[in-house]
Amino acid sequence: MTLPAEEKSVLEHELGLIFFDDCYGLRDLPKNLKTVVDVGANVGLFSLVARHHFPHAKVFAYEPNPLISSYLRSNLSALDIEIHQEAVGARQGAIKLNLGENSLHSTVTEDPTGEIPMVDFDTVVDRAGGVIDLLKLDCEGGEWDILESSASIGKVNNLAMEFHLWARPERTLEDMTDLIKQRGFKIERIERKNLQDFGLIIATRHEKA
Repeated sequence: MTLPAEEKSVLEHELGLIFFDDCYGLRDLPKNLKTVVDVGANVGLFSLVARHHFPHAKVFAYEPNPLISSYLRSNLSALDIEIHQEAVGARQGAIKLNLGENSLHSTVTEDPTGEIPMVDFDTVVDRAGGVIDLLKLDCEGGEWDILESSASIGKVNNLAMEFHLWARPERTLEDMTDLIKQRGFKIERIERKNLQDFGLIIATRHEKA
């Protein structure tokens, strides 16, 4: 695995959370999942672990940050994973990248003058064949637009996502969980440490798409 030298310790810790701690609950899912979509793939850590757990699934990785695209491709090149250097949002368009303290905390701003493409979630579902067995979202606030705006979220069977309340300061965790339930999911687990404005939600659909 290749990692940016300046972020090696941070990303190794992230890999430990995903693989050893199973923070996204992958061990609890059936091994015969057919489609996995990783939105906010970064350097490919989740996609790599998903390939380990679901060896026969078609895996799609979306990551808009061009500064880490070479690491993403290097880490996933031998794993038959389809990579898209795009942001995912509520509509087709373009974005500008806002660099954070590291690549895990970079955000995007929708901007028609931006040079990085953004695809709507309907396109993501279509590319996956019409149904997504597992959707992972780690898009630094972009999860709100995806969940609020796309009817295609009804084509997702399992959801493993980070939530970011700081992206919508007028909204609460209860607003997020209500939104997820309105989209037909049953929430299995919520992780939020010390009332932080971010955390993890794991959910499954009541009736599979």
